[in-house]
Amino acid sequence: MIKKTRVAPRNGLIAALDIGTSKMCCFIARVAEDGRPSIAGIGHQISRGVRNGAIIDMEQAELALRTTVHAAEQMAGDTIQEVVINLSGGYPASQTVGVEVPAGEAGAAMHRWTGGYYETNYSVNPMWKPAFETFPTHPITRGVKPFATYDEWYFNMRWTPEPRHSASRSGLV
Repeated sequence: MIKKTRVAPRNGLIAALDIGTSKMCCFIARVAEDGRPSIAGIGHQISRGVRNGAIIDMEQAELALRTTVHAAEQMAGDTIQEVVINLSGGYPASQTVGVEVPAGEAGAAMHRWTGGYYETNYSVNPMWKPAFETFPTHPITRGVKPFATYDEWYFNMRWTPEPRHSASRSGLV
């Protein structure tokens, strides 16, 4: 069995801050010599500047956070130096951004940073919109209605001779 060593927090305090859409709450605990935490301060406020797990108004969110932490510090009679923050995200998302890079210094820099790039006047990015009107008779196609979708692909990309960032280019996939 591995024995975990406990690292004593600075000034003997542990703080946690929960940032929610409806309320913000801060707990401050004092750690006893035996390692057990004991709640020393609690602060809570109606949440402002947060909607669906995302901060939408930084000034309002900051004011609510400062007020929440200050209330917990007042109750604890001490000032925290560090805090663990929880902010539940509403809808994680990613976005693909297309960038055309000219040959020369900018292309060389992009090559170093990413391992490859789309070069203006060299690389090709055809797009089309295939329409699927009919489907074979099969259980998996039952109920599928005709549809169309956009599709694109890339040719003549500038890649580094030694692939660094892509599992498929390195033969791992």
